[in-house]
Amino acid sequence: MAAAVSSPNRGEVGRGALLFRSEYVSPHPSPPPIGEGIAIVTADQPYFSDVQNKITFGANENADVRLLSYKPAISGSEVSANITGKKLDYKLAATGRHWAIISLSVLAVVKALGLDLQKSAQALAEFSEVEGRGRVEKINAGGADILLVNDSY
Repeated sequence: MAAAVSSPNRGEVGRGALLFRSEYVSPHPSPPPIGEGIAIVTADQPYFSDVQNKITFGANENADVRLLSYKPAISGSEVSANITGKKLDYKLAATGRHWAIISLSVLAVVKALGLDLQKSAQALAEFSEVEGRGRVEKINAGGADILLVNDSY
């Protein structure tokens, strides 16, 4: 999801990380050297511990943008996060703890860019799984309610 942020000035620095720069660069840049921007990296993997100038996200207790709680529901999920010391509660239309973690990466990007975290969290309430990718549907079959997880892609 973090890669979905439309910005002509982003560069990938590896799996699980993005690097944002403030100057305009070509839409197809070579990745800049680490240290020339802010890296958004997962705190749940050890691969990026040496990266400088970063914002980390994940469930790890040392993450800058940390998952505090996740509560699934048929219509989505409720997420509570700690964003660099401030608690933020929001909803996702998607169900799955992995979506909650991914949403943290988006909020880390928002934090790095200095944008409004509250508005961004509210916008995440409209994010849902794409058709055929884990969407939970309640159906009635023979008088019984059944939860169907559509992961047929």
